[in-house]
Amino acid sequence: MQYVSWVDRTDTDLRPNCMRCSLAIHSFRGSVRRTFFPFLVGYASFVDTLALSVQGVRRKRPHHAVIMGRNNAIGSSKSNYARSQRGICCVSGNPFELRYGRFRPSRRAVPENRLILRSEVTPLTDQSVTRILDALFCRGYEARVSQLELTFDTQTTVRFVARHALWLRSVRESGGTIYFGTPRAKWQIRVYKKAPGVVRTEFILRRSLLRGCGTRRQF
Repeated sequence: MQYVSWVDRTDTDLRPNCMRCSLAIHSFRGSVRRTFFPFLVGYASFVDTLALSVQGVRRKRPHHAVIMGRNNAIGSSKSNYARSQRGICCVSGNPFELRYGRFRPSRRAVPENRLILRSEVTPLTDQSVTRILDALFCRGYEARVSQLELTFDTQTTVRFVARHALWLRSVRESGGTIYFGTPRAKWQIRVYKKAPGVVRTEFILRRSLLRGCGTRRQF
């Protein structure tokens, strides 16, 4: 299994153009969303979801590299933030969500901002992540990886994976998805049918594991 890395790969093939900006707008409206990337099935893994903890000053007017949507109130007894604003990266067409405004005191250290990025039009790359950060925050910000989902798609079945998995701890099945590990564990695996003939395996690496391994990349 190879790995298409959002850290190492450049995005020289993702230069802004009219077609990609059009895709970004359609994706923002919810009409364009890939279920998987055929050229990666059985070949390489990629980062499907990336969550960053960001300390820094937000720009009053984000740069033109992103398209911003509505700014919604999300404050509640279960939320650490008061506001959420979604957007689209014009370079990649991928969506992101920015949460900010610490809503209430917490026992845990809550960062000023939380940025969540997803691979829905193209796989995430280091360049596209950096461009979104630069578009949203003033110079001098600090961003660290707090959670990531490493994804690998294969042409097999969920039952085949379940029968051949070597796992002695918590295993449960819900809604056609098999979970190895618990939601509070340092890491967890999800296996489910992504599309006809395609099974997705997601490795969820959480903050405590990333911090312990020294892999919380800083931007």
